[in-house]
Amino acid sequence: MTATLYAWFNGELITSPVESTSVASASDFLLDRSNTFGDGVFETMLVTGGQVHLLDRHLHRLSVGLERLGIECPAELVQADINKALSHLSHNSASDPSTHILKFLISRGSSVFGYGSNDLSINRLALLKSYLPRDASTMQLMVCDTRLGCQPALAGIKHCNRLEQVLAKKEVEREGVDDGLMLDQAGNIIETTSANIFILEAGQLITPPIIDCGVAGVMREHIMSRSDLPVSESSISLARFYNCDGVILSNSVRGLMIANACRMADGSLHSWPKSDTLMALQESVNSSMKRQ
Repeated sequence: MTATLYAWFNGELITSPVESTSVASASDFLLDRSNTFGDGVFETMLVTGGQVHLLDRHLHRLSVGLERLGIECPAELVQADINKALSHLSHNSASDPSTHILKFLISRGSSVFGYGSNDLSINRLALLKSYLPRDASTMQLMVCDTRLGCQPALAGIKHCNRLEQVLAKKEVEREGVDDGLMLDQAGNIIETTSANIFILEAGQLITPPIIDCGVAGVMREHIMSRSDLPVSESSISLARFYNCDGVILSNSVRGLMIANACRMADGSLHSWPKSDTLMALQESVNSSMKRQ
């Protein structure tokens, strides 16, 4: 049975735009600039036990993205919308499972034509849906042909224009693997279509710097600041990637996922042996997400 999706638009609970109690609200929803231009930022958050995992980091990245795009939204308004979603959970805990995904999006507002944005009012959208964690005991990767463009002004933030990831994900689906590596224009690894990446090298974790492109994931930041292992940022070529001691992916909803193989250009698989170091890190982080 399909899980119920709850939605709040500008703080108003709706089931679809046309069923909103406000005609203006429905019109704003349909003309939202995140739909027409990708003009906004969003966060996708894991909710367990009625609490948002890594909420402070999500809110920080959201504020950085808003500032970078020049969109003003009071922090109190953001917190109020998140509280509404969490309050809904507390009143419906008997019928809903304990794990959910909360997606929160802020756009510059609604407009009909043109890129101009004077005199617009921001729109806020919160989406809440139950979530059943997927088994990620083995992850097979591939190298995507779609590469990330160089745009330092947008690097790191979770903006709404994710066409590069959409195109890369089509490659992944076509090949039937779990995820795909996304390279920059110089051919260095930056991330996967849905996760940040760490390689294990001589007992240390290495992750690509997010300077010209890519998303600075909140789980990535959490690992970099909390891991017992030494962590550093450094460029990762494909050759360095294949020669490392192990690969682990980070995602704020799915936690840490160990990659066991990557499909190479000639169709063969490059595999890494099991790493007790990465397995211990995965168990520690993923268990803490469940305990919240």
